[in-house]
Amino acid sequence: MKPKYPESKQRRIILLYALAVLLPGILLGILAWRGIQNDQARREKEGRARLQSTRDAFCLSMDSIVIAEMEQLTRTIPGKNKPNFPDFVQLAFHQSGTGDPDLLKYNLLFIPDSTNSVIQGQPNRSTAFMEALRIEQMGREPKKAINQFNKSIQSAKNANEVLDAQLAIARIYKKLNKPDDAIDEWRKIEPRFPMWKINGKMPVKLIAITEKARLFATLGKQDSVINEVKSGYAFLAQPGMAYEASLYRLFKTQLEQWKALCNPEIDSLRKTLQIRQDETDFYIRLIRERNPLVLEGGLKPPGIIQGLHRFPFNRTNGSFLFLNVESAEGERFGMVMDLGALIKSKAESVMQRADSMNALSWIIRDKQDNMLVNRNNSEKNEFIHFDLTADFPGWTLSIKENEMNWVDGILSKGTGTFLLIFLFIGLIMVLGLIFTLYTLNQELKLNRLKSDFIANVSHELKSPLTSIRHLMDLLHTNRVKTVDQRKKYYATMIEQTEHLSYLIENILDFSRLEDNRKKYRMKEIDYLQLLDSWTGQLDDHARSRDISIIRVWGSGLPKVSIDPDAIQQVIFNLLDNALKYSDESKRIEISVDADGKEVRTCIRDWGYGIAKKDQDKVFDRFYRCEDNLFRGIKGSGIGLTIVRKIVTDHGGRITLESSPGEGSTFCFYLPFKPERNHEENTSG
Repeated sequence: MKPKYPESKQRRIILLYALAVLLPGILLGILAWRGIQNDQARREKEGRARLQSTRDAFCLSMDSIVIAEMEQLTRTIPGKNKPNFPDFVQLAFHQSGTGDPDLLKYNLLFIPDSTNSVIQGQPNRSTAFMEALRIEQMGREPKKAINQFNKSIQSAKNANEVLDAQLAIARIYKKLNKPDDAIDEWRKIEPRFPMWKINGKMPVKLIAITEKARLFATLGKQDSVINEVKSGYAFLAQPGMAYEASLYRLFKTQLEQWKALCNPEIDSLRKTLQIRQDETDFYIRLIRERNPLVLEGGLKPPGIIQGLHRFPFNRTNGSFLFLNVESAEGERFGMVMDLGALIKSKAESVMQRADSMNALSWIIRDKQDNMLVNRNNSEKNEFIHFDLTADFPGWTLSIKENEMNWVDGILSKGTGTFLLIFLFIGLIMVLGLIFTLYTLNQELKLNRLKSDFIANVSHELKSPLTSIRHLMDLLHTNRVKTVDQRKKYYATMIEQTEHLSYLIENILDFSRLEDNRKKYRMKEIDYLQLLDSWTGQLDDHARSRDISIIRVWGSGLPKVSIDPDAIQQVIFNLLDNALKYSDESKRIEISVDADGKEVRTCIRDWGYGIAKKDQDKVFDRFYRCEDNLFRGIKGSGIGLTIVRKIVTDHGGRITLESSPGEGSTFCFYLPFKPERNHEENTSG
């Protein structure tokens, strides 16, 4: 079959289209492009000015947030109110005159000694406790003192008395040289009073840890000493309470006496503790030092005493801003802000106010080029980079305007609308040309497929006809002498005739299905019984090729409403393909099961298999895999098209799983009762 359009005619059509339509469109496009470029330069200049204004608004808003936090701090009344600071405020303090700083917020390992100078008064004790204390002080009856302290614990009305009594019992056991009993007492104290401090200063937990470590050392239990030392370092690194610097160093020194027993885990804790200690020492110096020039990069304006001073600085754990306000009378307020936390907390809301229409994309990076905030709504990387204020040295704010969609771009002011319209017309012309070429190519491709189809079908029809004619000649000329041989030839002729009918019926059904003229006669039948009959008809053909058909039937399968002739055609097509493409495999498996809504039928072979690139195309009409053509396997290319059409017309679906060299599995699923009334189809 010849293609619909000769090549010369195709060339003339393309040339005429190019001269009459494409060339004018290109000229109009060039004119429009020049206008767009001129307009683009103007808009870029205006856009940069808008982005600069957005950057200024952002910096002003962030500065307002910083000032607002400092104003809230300066309104603090000593001893009466403490503001609720946001998370990005790491440290806040107030200092009146020459007095010691009052820490309002902090995250330190310890606090300066002078900030916790109040010692709690001795609370009232019960008569039982005082009697126990008197017996202990006499020193003659320690056991009686222990019993008396236990009685006071039972009758105590406050936790302070219980703690003092338990501390006294542990102390007496230690004096009696009973380390095991003393350890047991400390084990009772530690979980009961984990965050308590004696007289508001001495952490009970650290006392318990160091005392147990000493007692275990006297018993020679080095593993227990190591565990206590590890607990001590862990508590020092994460105290959960405020206590003074001198006490921190006291307990740390006590733990250091067992340094020889340390293991890698304790060494790691000690290193972490040292880092946090250095940070704490730095911040304590910062709040005590009236001249913040201790900060790296800090620069106090000369001659200015009053007013707000800002000192950005870097530490190993980030970038920070120290704010300091000092009055002429010496009253001082200070605050340390984590700049990274400030940006992450406030930048999004600030930019949302500055860019309520989400017309901008922006990114904020710190001095180390770490990306802290990213709101990039565009695929293009055309940012304009701005430096932030002096409070954020080395930080950058990258902004750009998001691309407009093509409609907004055409309708926007100053874009040369009429030129863009001409360009649009030219684009339509180009698309029309592409569509024309595509249509011609598809038509030629379809014509080639039809030609191949006719050639393949002719060959498939010719093969059984040739076989039948040859056998008839033998019978007609009486060359077949025995009755058994005649029967064999008659059987072969019947088989070839049935095969010929099958091929013709396939072609006719393909025509009906293509035109939607196929009529189905739905019946509620025993599906397994029909499958036995259908597969039995192919057993002889399979045995002639030394292939066995294995049947795997599920149990309890209900009746199914189908068109038996149509589904038989599906089974025959799939089994015929499995036989043709089995290669050297000697078996084919057909299995049936149900899940309550539909019945699944799978036909599996272990033959050539289908390549991944062909699996989505094998159900297309006339399509045949290139590998099959190389192997010389004949086929019309419509069998699987018919299968899919029949299955979908029954309200079902078909799937394929295959790997080259491992075979293929076709599974089709049929509902027990299709929703569609197929008998309404017109017959062909």
